[in-house]
Amino acid sequence: AEIERVVSISDDFLVSRMYWQYKNFHDITSSGGYNSLSLYPQGELQSNKLRGLATPYAQAVAGRPLYMRFERQSRVFVLQYEAVASATDMGRTTEIHLNAPFHYVDGFHVLSGAGFFLREKALPMSSVGESRLLITHPPELAGFDVLVCVVPCSSAASCTNEVQALLSNMPLWHPCLWRSSRLAHAGMYVSGTVL
Repeated sequence: AEIERVVSISDDFLVSRMYWQYKNFHDITSSGGYNSLSLYPQGELQSNKLRGLATPYAQAVAGRPLYMRFERQSRVFVLQYEAVASATDMGRTTEIHLNAPFHYVDGFHVLSGAGFFLREKALPMSSVGESRLLITHPPELAGFDVLVCVVPCSSAASCTNEVQALLSNMPLWHPCLWRSSRLAHAGMYVSGTVL
């Protein structure tokens, strides 16, 4: 519970975090049996502790980060940022680490956009491996707020067919919906045009 609280506070303030793993080597620098501080207290990995520490986060943001949150119960990751102007694709690319083996075992959907509506894969994106998501915004979005939501699939078999059901069944308080409604004043990005 304490680890999850600290991780959540770190996200609230958009700061990075690290975890110090205590090792008792019975030398002059270690002084006790603090097994609770270890990820391997009895030689076995504490998966729940690691799951609480290794949450999805934005490794690099192509702009000014405004909001980042990983909802543990729903396993939804939300990132909102003001897009930067850059002449290169690399300068306009945001990188998100998902830790898919822990949080998205059955796969995931990426909903993204600028403005009121989210669409599946609305912005150019690619993945490197199973946990690294790259999203590149087009130059015309510079100065606009971009919203990215990563939503888990309910099962590997249904992952490709459930996007519309996901969107229509999201409650109004869902972070992907209420964050997108706050962007309504910014216009809507569709197929390279800001409306």
